[in-house]
Amino acid sequence: METFTLKKIAQGLMILVVTSCSNISKVKITSSPEKAEVTVNTNDGETKTLGYTPLEVSGRDIYANSSRMSVVNISKEGFENQKIFIAQDSSQENYNINAKLKLKSEDLKSQDIKSRQEKLAKSIAVSSNLINSKKYDEAERILLTITQDYPFISVSYDLLGNIFYLRRDLKNALNFYERSYQLNPENNETKSMIDKLKGMGN
Repeated sequence: METFTLKKIAQGLMILVVTSCSNISKVKITSSPEKAEVTVNTNDGETKTLGYTPLEVSGRDIYANSSRMSVVNISKEGFENQKIFIAQDSSQENYNINAKLKLKSEDLKSQDIKSRQEKLAKSIAVSSNLINSKKYDEAERILLTITQDYPFISVSYDLLGNIFYLRRDLKNALNFYERSYQLNPENNETKSMIDKLKGMGN
């Protein structure tokens, strides 16, 4: 009789668990940026990967430990991890999670450096094209701005030297070439221009 009763109780618990699981909601997880890894902790303390955003999973996966509370971890290389606590609510059919990941501070600095480098390269390329098109005044304005923002970039002084050389202003051309050579004494072309201008008596 006791065995039969225990068996009936066990079956009842099984039914309750199954019924509870069948009502668990769907969870839709998105992130900015996308392709972030989504994980939850299992009963044994291990981490279970659910997939990568955008992602839609069953509540069975979210509440893997049969708890009414779960922690979803969203992570992506270069960004700060985000933990989201979800409480199971039988009145709510679906959850929508939208995680906005923040760049790690060192990555923000790296991104800023990369942006500045790209801007510098573009400005130098534009000024070089303007010189080739004989638009010396426009090129000079850009290059003088570069020398203010990046005073240790030798190529900007070389290009200014080229502008003044083409204008036949040899004194200013020499000044700019010499400034470039001070910053980059291994530039043989700049050294040749300095020697050439000095040989012309300027």
